Formats: sequence, C-alpha cells, structure tokens
Amino acid sequence: ALDYAARGWPVFPVRPRAKEPLVDRGCLEATTNAAQVRQWWTRWPDANIGLHLAAAGLVAVDADTYKPECRFGTFMLGRDMPD
Repeated sequence: ALDYAARGWPVFPVRPRAKEPLVDRGCLEATTNAAQVRQWWTRWPDANIGLHLAAAGLVAVDADTYKPECRFGTFMLGRDMPD
C-alpha cells in the first residue's frame, strides 16, 4: 500500500480475501498520506489494497477469464489493450 501511495495512487484498506472496504466511505477515504496508510495497515495488517482508480488516473480490466462464459478473448480480437 505504501508503494502505491508513493506512486501517487490513493489507497484504502479492503477486507481480506474480499472487496468490501474496511473504512466507512470506501474509496472516498483513499489517500496517498503515508502516515494514514501505516495507521490503517497497522490496524488491519491482512487487508487487501483498494485503489481509487479515477483519482489515480488508472483503469482496471477485470475480465474473469477463468469463467467459461467469459468472452474477453473474443472481444479483444482486433483491439489493442492500452499500456
């Protein structure tokens, strides 16, 4: 989480092995403040790392390619994935 925050990517703690935020306002509480990040991960050392993608200027693609009904490979034919 500290590495991401140092890159300027706002982070927040997420329940281990899940997607639910551990903070009340979820991504709205995301921060790059190292002291806050340390405080959160001291309290919840096993937390997953949530990213506020829009605030970081990032986009994520979660294609779930392990699911038989996933058609991501077909969708991507003739398309380029952005860097």
